[in-house]
Amino acid sequence: MSNLKRGFVFAACALAGLSVFAKDLVWNGGAGDAWTLSAPVWLDGSTPCAWENGATAVFSGSGLVTVSDEVEAAGIRFTTSGTMLVGSGLIRLSGALDVAEGTENAMAVRLYGAPSMSKTGAGTVALA
Repeated sequence: MSNLKRGFVFAACALAGLSVFAKDLVWNGGAGDAWTLSAPVWLDGSTPCAWENGATAVFSGSGLVTVSDEVEAAGIRFTTSGTMLVGSGLIRLSGALDVAEGTENAMAVRLYGAPSMSKTGAGTVALA
């Protein structure tokens, strides 16, 4: 694919709130653990790691997650019910909140759509 075509694909995905380059990091912390830039509470495949700005956050368990830092996410995906994001941190979200059908989750944290954000999936996410 030429650089020009690649640029058009990237621009179209960005406008649609999608990211072609974002990797999935799966939450591996316990209830009450903090989403920071340094805590190794995420999984990159099966490897524990700290948060990488620009990744997609995947929550497949339940519990309270405290957002303590300013983080950047290409997307946030809830695959099961029962996750609640709280805290004094800030999530800069450049893509979608994707909530699996039949699930219910909540966010009581500062959230900034950069440049915009959307909600996909048939599940429910309560924002406070």
